[in-house]
Amino acid sequence: MYSQCHLGQQLWRKLTSAERQVLACALNHLSDRDIANRLHCSQHTVRSHIRNICGKARELHGHPLKFRRDILPLFWQTGLPESDVVVYPVK
Repeated sequence: MYSQCHLGQQLWRKLTSAERQVLACALNHLSDRDIANRLHCSQHTVRSHIRNICGKARELHGHPLKFRRDILPLFWQTGLPESDVVVYPVK
């Protein structure tokens, strides 16, 4: 089993650019609707990205993780990997 910091780093590396954008927005406490508006996509697309993030987290962790209950707090505690942080423009 990974430490929380290591799990966060490994998960971040597995995410696509779109999944990283959704995660970054969610870390700023945006709802699915607000994320969809910010990224100019549908809520269905946002939820698909969230499902994909959860699936990748499960592959690494070995157990199912809930996005808002388990994954977001992981990144609130450890932060996004410094060298990989991407700033997304606010519209």
